[in-house]
Amino acid sequence: EAKKFMESIANGTIIDKYKEKYEDLIRKADYLASGFDRLLLDLAIKTDIVYTKFLANIFNPKYYDALVKNNPSIEYLRNISYEVASILNDLIKEVCSKLGEDEERTIKLSYILLYALLEPLAYIKGLPPSLADTRMPTHTVMDHLYATATAVNMVSREDNGLDGHLVFLDIPGIHDFVSSARKSGDFWAGSWIISEVTWRLIEKIIDTFGPDVLISPTLRANPYFYYKYLKKLLLSNGLKCVYEKVENITKSFLSKLVGRDISIEHLVWQPLIPGTLLLVLPSNVEWTTNKDVIVNKILNIYQESWNELVEDVVNHLREKSGDVVYEVLYKVLRMNRSLIDIPPVGIRIIVINLKEVYTDLIECLKGNELACNCLLYTSPSPR
Repeated sequence: EAKKFMESIANGTIIDKYKEKYEDLIRKADYLASGFDRLLLDLAIKTDIVYTKFLANIFNPKYYDALVKNNPSIEYLRNISYEVASILNDLIKEVCSKLGEDEERTIKLSYILLYALLEPLAYIKGLPPSLADTRMPTHTVMDHLYATATAVNMVSREDNGLDGHLVFLDIPGIHDFVSSARKSGDFWAGSWIISEVTWRLIEKIIDTFGPDVLISPTLRANPYFYYKYLKKLLLSNGLKCVYEKVENITKSFLSKLVGRDISIEHLVWQPLIPGTLLLVLPSNVEWTTNKDVIVNKILNIYQESWNELVEDVVNHLREKSGDVVYEVLYKVLRMNRSLIDIPPVGIRIIVINLKEVYTDLIECLKGNELACNCLLYTSPSPR
C-alpha cells in the first residue's frame, strides 16, 4: 500500500524520475531513522502486534493517549490515502508544467511541496494517525517519515556509516536583551526581533539544503514556514495559483489543530521562533566542506539576515511618511544607521562532524582506548 501511495503521488511528475536513483539512500535513511527501536526489536523475541490504538510517551510509557476510537476499514483508509495523493500529484504537476525545462528548480519546489503538505492533507482529510511500529507505540508513521527525510543528511553515500554535520546555533544573552524592555510593547518587540532574525537565517539555510535539515524548531505545523517561506518561494517563481491552494490547505490544517478559525496576519507577527537551532547538514554540499567553512558561512548569513531586517524596518518607516511619529523614527534610524548595522547580540555556533564521531565510536567499541578518550574528552569549540 505504501508503494502504491508513493507511485500515486509521483506519477507523471519529476519525482518519478528520481525514485530509483535514490532508493538505496532512502533505505539507509529509513533504517537510521528507526534508531534503537529496530535494533532492539530485531534482537528481541519476535512478537505479534502489541498496540494499535494508543500512542505512548517515549520517556515514560505510563502516559499514553488514544490514537483512534475505532479502527477504520482498509477500504476507507485506501480511499483517503489516494485522495491525498491525488491532490499532491496535481500540485506537483502544476509546478512541473509552470517551470518546464528548469529541472533543478522543479525538483526543489516539488520536494518542498511534498514535505510541507503531506501531513496537513492527511490530517485535513481525516486519515487517522498510525504507529510506525505497533511493537513500539511511541511515534507515528508521519514522525518516522519526517525523521527519515532528516536522516538522509546523515547517511554516508560510500558505506553504511554516518556522515554530515550536526550544527547547534544559539543566540546568547536573549533574556538580558528582552528583559531590558520597560513596557509590554518593548517585550514583544525584543522577542520579535530575535524571532525574525533567527527565522531569516533559517530561511537561507533551508533554501540551500531543503527543509529537512532543521531538527529544532520543527517546521511541521509551523506558520512561519507556510506563510513566510513558502509564500515567498512560490510567488517568486510565478506560482501564485499554487500558493493560493497551499494557503487554503494550511489555513484549514492550522484551524483544525487549534479548533477555531485563525488569523494568518496574527500568526506571522507572533515571535514563535526561538533563538536556539539544531540542524543536520549534509557533507560536501555547497559550503559544508568542513567545520570552519560552516561556522564562517553561518556567521555571514546571520549578519545578512540582520541587515535585511534593519533595511525592511527602515523601508517600512519611509513608506509611512504621512505619520509624524514614523517620519521621526525614520530620520533617527537613517542618521544613526551605522549604530544598528551590527546585531545587538552575537551568535554561538557548535559544529560536530558526525563521521568523526561515528568512526571513534566504532573504534572505541573495538577496544581502541584512544578513540574512547576522543569521545569522552574532545568537545567542539563554540564560535
